[in-house]
Amino acid sequence: MTLLARLFLLVLLAVLPALGIQAYSVFQFRAERAEEVAAQAERLLHLVEGSRRGSSTARG
Repeated sequence: MTLLARLFLLVLLAVLPALGIQAYSVFQFRAERAEEVAAQAERLLHLVEGSRRGSSTARG
């Protein structure tokens, strides 16, 4: 194995943990954001349902 190949392999091994941490952070952020969006959608649904109930009883 040439010196250049060994150097390249050494650099690759040094960078892999940082890439793994970055990938994990991205996936974790996406999962947290998806949970936030789902919670917000549920809150909006309850708000709309509440306003529909209020307007239907007012008309009745």
